[in-house]
Amino acid sequence: MRVLRIAGEGAQALAANKVRTFFMMTGTIVGIAALTVIMAIGKGTEQKVRKRVESFGPRAIMLIAGGGKDLPPPDMNVTTLRLEDAEAIRNEIEGLEIVTPQAWRFNMDLKHGANQIQAVVWGVEPNWHDA
Repeated sequence: MRVLRIAGEGAQALAANKVRTFFMMTGTIVGIAALTVIMAIGKGTEQKVRKRVESFGPRAIMLIAGGGKDLPPPDMNVTTLRLEDAEAIRNEIEGLEIVTPQAWRFNMDLKHGANQIQAVVWGVEPNWHDA
């Protein structure tokens, strides 16, 4: 009996404040729709990343001079890996499809005409994009 009385009073309050009720319902609907869209975008992005990682597979490795298996980035002063090392890896490890060395430097000054910027400069072999 008490539940029916409370429900009746709630219905009367909603009927008495139609504009407030409309805005409350609209806000609820928009909020639920926004959360649904955000969740769908998140799931789609997750699937895309998962697919990309799976295609990377166990056939690829990255060796970095001065680096370890964890972050932070490698020490840029360590230059113990040479082109000959990449060639040796290419010849000695079976199952690797592509081995391509790369080098990079941070905060390099690039100048063109009167313009100058600092950027990261990468040096790679032509087949790097196939990796």
